[in-house]
Amino acid sequence: MTAQEKQIREKINQEELEVILNGITSDNNYQYVKGRIFAPYAYKVLGQPRKTFEQIEELANDIARHRQLQSIIVARFTKTYALEYIRMNNELWGLKNRLPVKPSFVDSDGVNYYDILIAGERRTRAIRYLFDHGCADCLDKYGREKPGTCYQRHPIGQDGIDVSFAINIPPAAAINIQFSENIHNGVPTDEEARGHQVWFRFLKKRYGNQITLKLFSECVGRNPNSISDSVHFCQLPDQIQQDVAAYRMGKIKVKITYGFALQVARLQRAFNLDNEQVIREYRKLIESKFNDNISVCRAHVSERIAQSKSGQGDLFFLMSEAQKKNFDIDNHLQIFQNSSLPGLRSLIAYLHAVAHVYVSGEINLFSSKEIIDIYCKVVDAMADLYPLIVDQLPKEKQVVVLEEIAKTKIAIQRLNKHFISKGSL
Repeated sequence: MTAQEKQIREKINQEELEVILNGITSDNNYQYVKGRIFAPYAYKVLGQPRKTFEQIEELANDIARHRQLQSIIVARFTKTYALEYIRMNNELWGLKNRLPVKPSFVDSDGVNYYDILIAGERRTRAIRYLFDHGCADCLDKYGREKPGTCYQRHPIGQDGIDVSFAINIPPAAAINIQFSENIHNGVPTDEEARGHQVWFRFLKKRYGNQITLKLFSECVGRNPNSISDSVHFCQLPDQIQQDVAAYRMGKIKVKITYGFALQVARLQRAFNLDNEQVIREYRKLIESKFNDNISVCRAHVSERIAQSKSGQGDLFFLMSEAQKKNFDIDNHLQIFQNSSLPGLRSLIAYLHAVAHVYVSGEINLFSSKEIIDIYCKVVDAMADLYPLIVDQLPKEKQVVVLEEIAKTKIAIQRLNKHFISKGSL
């Protein structure tokens, strides 16, 4: 970048920041000019927050019958401003657009201008559809015609496209207008959320702490809570974001709305869940039908968060299967170390002690059926554990342990038969 280019970019950045900080005022060095464009492809269409454009054919037929009811907004940039806008737009939306080879307009002083659409892409698509394919009425009456034939037959082809030209508007201000325009044109909330997040991050990177959430919300004409929701929605796993779009477009039957996704995002934040845990919680909420009623879902999520904050919440439901297993093992190990292990040691000592007097008949070692049942269960558990730990035992121990378990089982069977025959059990 040359020194002159750097100076020009700094000037543009300052103009943009002024518009972002103070809004669009009469002091900003650009103006709106009403005009018309006669060729539907005479201006460039680049990326913007809105990605879904529905009922284009229906809108084309309506424009053919009733004219264009609302002007589109086109930025008329000088080359420097156009290059900066295209660079910014490419960075925002991951595109690779270039400056058109030919300018859209040359003024009386020989200055080249480049026309780029800011607002009105759905109308533009409908106008271009009308130009390329014709309207339903003309198709019925004349059949398929050469592109532009039907278009020229209607007022929009004769009088031109109604346009508001924003002359040399700062690039960032142009993008702000795109977001503001979307307020009035029913952009899907999930698409708008992703657009807000991308734009907010871009401005924060460009202007730092001067861009607060409150200021950004004013720039795009939304309240701060809506912008917070946008950021939180975009932090959800891709699968959930995609499900919201899929339900909106009728691709899946399960009701996954933007509002429901925001409740999942609340759990994600409250419990600091990773993506795997979020997906599991998301599926549990769907299984419990909370996705069908946002009010009920919101109350349920609020209750769980409140219980957690009060210390009454059970975080076990948030664990992955691996975490649950580890937790279960750790929990039982703690119990075993604190009570079961001392009990087993006592049992061993007890068995050694009574072994000396058992032969004399002074004591009946297995006078209680509960004791022998527990003893049998311990042996069975050891037999179940053996295949899992055998590789960790020394080779000389492997055969010995297995033989001892087998001998113990045989001994228990003999004891059972002995005491049952004597009626002791």
